[in-house]
Amino acid sequence: MNEQWLTLAGRRLVPVVQGGMGIGISAHRLAGTVARHNAMGTIASIDLRHHHPDLLARVEGTRDKAAIEAVNLIALDREIRAAKAIADGHGLVAVNVMKAVSAHAALVRQACESGADAIVMGAGLPLDLPDMTADYPKVALVPILSEARGVAAVARAAPTAPPAPTAEPEPVATEAPPAPEKPEAVKDEPVPSPKAAATPVKELSNEITTGISAPPMGITNRIP
Repeated sequence: MNEQWLTLAGRRLVPVVQGGMGIGISAHRLAGTVARHNAMGTIASIDLRHHHPDLLARVEGTRDKAAIEAVNLIALDREIRAAKAIADGHGLVAVNVMKAVSAHAALVRQACESGADAIVMGAGLPLDLPDMTADYPKVALVPILSEARGVAAVARAAPTAPPAPTAEPEPVATEAPPAPEKPEAVKDEPVPSPKAAATPVKELSNEITTGISAPPMGITNRIP
């Protein structure tokens, strides 16, 4: 039997993804236990204060939206850390954030800061998700979209890494061309003066006469 694995964030996982269920259903106990079995457990980020009586007491009877969002961020931090403790280095602990929620950016940042391994985002087109997680490149992004065009749009929104600097080529050591050899100085030698002719003047005169003078009558013009 061939084993089938899910590879996500550089990890090989059992191909089980536990979805985020709010409010408060999928918190640290469920997500951490799933991750401990080398799968992907997901914490639903909505209104987690209900799992923490001290946080509920802080905002009891208030309608201050900012105060409620603040305690929910504290609750999210607690839940992620508790889930990671249960997982003990196995699987992935993800956080599900709804794009439609006004505090989605704060929830994403808190999830990354608290050590979530992945952010799952649905209920809208999360074009700002890559930008919100740019400082956490190891966090996996899982947008929930119904068509490929939406996935492509989110991928295009992801910031591109700057090109690696081009290393300057190392200088190549070259040898200077050898200096041209200087030609040896030519010594001026005196031109030898012509020696006196060894041939007797009479014989030399006859040869010259024979070679250049007109032949006598009756003899063909032939140079011997």
